[in-house]
Amino acid sequence: YAGEYTITSLTKKIQDYKHLLFVNSFVVLTGKLEPTWRAIKAQRNQQKGTPEVGDNPDEKEYSVMRIDELSSLKGKVGKKMTLRIPLDTINDEMITSIQPFINAAVKEDEHAVSLYVEVFDAVSGLSISSCSTHNIVLNCELFAILNEWRNADDSRFMYFVEK
Repeated sequence: YAGEYTITSLTKKIQDYKHLLFVNSFVVLTGKLEPTWRAIKAQRNQQKGTPEVGDNPDEKEYSVMRIDELSSLKGKVGKKMTLRIPLDTINDEMITSIQPFINAAVKEDEHAVSLYVEVFDAVSGLSISSCSTHNIVLNCELFAILNEWRNADDSRFMYFVEK
């Protein structure tokens, strides 16, 4: 995910992690998708046979269970990274900026994962996926570059770190 996430919670759990939440920090949110309190109320109303206007028993929210600094999760974050890149945005500068992270020496606070690349052409609807024989080092500098690509070049660019 790239962008901003608003956490609306007054629980002690979130307060315990507020020292990690600042501008330009790289964190990993662990949580689960749960029914909202409004959905629980709507489900109860349905069971009683007294539904109210606007009830949505399927409404869900992401409930944060844990927040960690990205750098503290060496070896726990995932096993592969997929870069989904629009064909019309690929250029020499993009390749040059990511090259230092591919097969780089892994420092103590970093983690290397398998690299998968998917290039797609939105006009034709065609795409090609490839698994690299190289690993890519996950660190804050890499995520800063990927977020620059997403924000400056094209919002169609995506990246995923998967287990």
